[in-house]
Amino acid sequence: MHTRSYVVASASVFGLVALVHAVRLFEGWAAQLGPFAIPPAASWLALAITASLCVAGFASLRR
Repeated sequence: MHTRSYVVASASVFGLVALVHAVRLFEGWAAQLGPFAIPPAASWLALAITASLCVAGFASLRR
């Protein structure tokens, strides 16, 4: 796989994951990991991280 293809694929995956976190937050979906409930603050953090990685990935293509 070429570097450009890899960057596009990984940035797209990060974008989709960010979208899922955003939908979870705005729809009020509960998240559970075994016996532990995942608080919405964790999704806010994950949304910020994955959205940043998505933007950084696509921005790196412009260089």
